Amino acid sequence: MIKNLAAAAIILSIFTVSCGEEKLFSKWDNNSIIVDGDQTDWQGKLYYLADEQTAIGIANNSDFLSLCLVTNDSKKISQILGTGFTVWIESEQTSEKLGIQYPVNSDEAGRIVQMKNQSMEWENPGIKSRVTELKRNQNEIRLVNENSIPLSVHSLDNNSGIKVAAEFQMGKVIYEMQVPMTKPPFSDHNLSLQPGENITLGFESGEFLKEFSGHLKKSAEFSGAGGRGSGSKGKSGGGNIGRERLQNLEKIDFQVKILLAHNE
Repeated sequence: MIKNLAAAAIILSIFTVSCGEEKLFSKWDNNSIIVDGDQTDWQGKLYYLADEQTAIGIANNSDFLSLCLVTNDSKKISQILGTGFTVWIESEQTSEKLGIQYPVNSDEAGRIVQMKNQSMEWENPGIKSRVTELKRNQNEIRLVNENSIPLSVHSLDNNSGIKVAAEFQMGKVIYEMQVPMTKPPFSDHNLSLQPGENITLGFESGEFLKEFSGHLKKSAEFSGAGGRGSGSKGKSGGGNIGRERLQNLEKIDFQVKILLAHNE
């Protein structure tokens, strides 16, 4: 109960901006951020991107960059859980760019989730159980270069300093990540960040398989034509529902500019 009240209070402390409207400011982290999928650590640190129906928070210290993404948009949640998700980190100082993938974007992973969602209950997709399934079936983090070529694969429980967590709270998916500011020894990437530096963060999902899109299209056409058991109500509303479902396939792909904090 206390945790739910704290999570609700966070809603009142979100700053609303348009994506690309202005540079966002990271908050200095005095080791208060724990990557566990609980958004209560982010009170007063979240920006709501109205264009993306998503809130993000950025915090850093000299050792780690942490981020939090929160959304209750069923379209985005379906994309993240069903097609994979990549967070891109690019240094404006060195132009080095690193992609961190979790869930890993794979046809097999996407197919599993898509097949389970062919009932098309997009308004109530059982998100909590899907997040639980994700955590049970995917325990790898993949690092990729700017061309999406894999560099290395780490388990969720690793010694690289990279942490990722996803949870479902109060109708929202909370996605957290922590990345070392300076690349660890013997790492497969060249990204190193400095407090006070300008960076760009990108958020990108995969795309649903073409054959699944075809299934949706046929389902929409069937409903729009007033298929078996649809009746006149199905004729008038089915097509609209089908079109709404097709819109759910839109890929996540947006960027934000960030000024990293420095300890004054």
